[in-house]
Amino acid sequence: MNDVIGSVRQVVQDFLAPELRQHRAELVAIRTELTTKIEAAESRLDSKINVVDSKIDVLKSEMRSGFSALVQRSKMQYFVVSYRRPAKSQTYVSVLRDWKRNVVSCLNTQ
Repeated sequence: MNDVIGSVRQVVQDFLAPELRQHRAELVAIRTELTTKIEAAESRLDSKINVVDSKIDVLKSEMRSGFSALVQRSKMQYFVVSYRRPAKSQTYVSVLRDWKRNVVSCLNTQ
C-alpha cells in the first residue's frame, strides 16, 4: 500500500509540480504589479488631497478676511446710525470737529 501511495505521490509531483511553480511565479508577479499600482494610486490621491487642502485653506482665509471686513463695515454703520445729534448750543464747526475725532478714533480701534 505504501508503494502505491508513494508512486502516486511521485506521479503527482512529476506532472503538477512544474505547473504549480509556474503559477506561483505568476501570482508573485501579479501581486508585485498590483502593489505597485496601488502605491501609485495612493500617491496620486495624496497629491490630490493636498491640493484640495490648500484650496480649502485659501477659501478659509478669504472667508476670514471677508468676515473681518464685514465686521468693520457693520461697526462703521453702527457708528453712523448710533451717532447722537449734538446739543443746540454747539456750532457747526465744533460738531464737525467732534464728528471727525469720533470717526478717526473709531477707525484707529479697528
